[in-house]
Amino acid sequence: MVEFVNPLVALIDRNALKNNIDFIRKLYPDKEIILPVKANGYGHDDLLIVNEAATSGVRMFAVARVDEGVTLREKGVVFPILILGVERGENVKLAIKHSIELSVSDLANLIEIEKVASEVGVKVKVHILVDTGMSRMGVELSELKSIIQCIKKSEYLHLASVFTHFARSDESVFSIKEQLVIFENARTIFLEHDLIPDFFHCSNSGGIENYNGPDWTNAVRPGIMVYGYSQKIGGSDSLIPVMTLTAKVIHCKDVKKNRAVGYGHTFITSKDVRLATVSIGYADGLPRICSNNLVVRINGKDYKQCGRISMDLTVVEVDKKVNVGDTVYIFGSPKYAPLNANDIANRSGTISYEILTGIGNRCLRKIL
Repeated sequence: MVEFVNPLVALIDRNALKNNIDFIRKLYPDKEIILPVKANGYGHDDLLIVNEAATSGVRMFAVARVDEGVTLREKGVVFPILILGVERGENVKLAIKHSIELSVSDLANLIEIEKVASEVGVKVKVHILVDTGMSRMGVELSELKSIIQCIKKSEYLHLASVFTHFARSDESVFSIKEQLVIFENARTIFLEHDLIPDFFHCSNSGGIENYNGPDWTNAVRPGIMVYGYSQKIGGSDSLIPVMTLTAKVIHCKDVKKNRAVGYGHTFITSKDVRLATVSIGYADGLPRICSNNLVVRINGKDYKQCGRISMDLTVVEVDKKVNVGDTVYIFGSPKYAPLNANDIANRSGTISYEILTGIGNRCLRKIL
């Protein structure tokens, strides 16, 4: 049988992942790591990340939606999985069926979870999300007593954690402190009612790197920093990008000076040059807005991308040393590529999260 050879490959570096997890453990040796693998592991392949992170001792994972958790269960993942988003209706039943832990955003949400749990006779682990300033989801302080009463009177609910989420942890320590005041008030309410969760947690990547969180928290949720991108104010060199995105040269052409390239003819050659067509486009996650503003690496040398990035292809101005079949390093680890996801994001007016999660499903993920 003849098999397809994918020219577009995201190399997932297990050593970089281990480095980043080890770095977090050095900062917080006594706190549980709850690792977000939502959006297909931030574009890296959720199952690959779960399996590799598990070898570094990570034992709890988080997703955004129930379908992400169910997919991991169907792939054989047995570790605890927390849904960070809010599920209602049939999705609550689906989560409970697959032993996936649920976040609670309001009293009605908790009552619904308790009802389903009692109907199927299963004790469900719930995590109370406290809104301390993000204003997207979460329980208000005024609602906590009713939440606590509901949990205490039910034999089908187990309080796994109480948590919150920082809104500006990558830019303002003062903002973190403001939210922590509210979160500590929430903690006090739980303590006063003698209801102690397994975990209190609040620190996302920015919180981990920019603020030494309160001693009474016993878990952290490092997202983007696990994948190699710092949220530290002023930057950090301790993290290594886990993904390196590669493509292939699929065509080479020698052209004369004043040759127009690509849609819209936004690039005109200034001399006789060699053009290499590369197997990646905006459908694969390479932002079109970066056209004529990228550098890639081929055979150890950096070359400028030229012309508009199209849906499936992009063009690079190269030299005679580049040939069909050569590997093109688009972004990732500085060991391989001239740019990382932050660099692409800066050229696109966005953030590294969007670049990483935007890598399309045509791209093969492969452990390096």
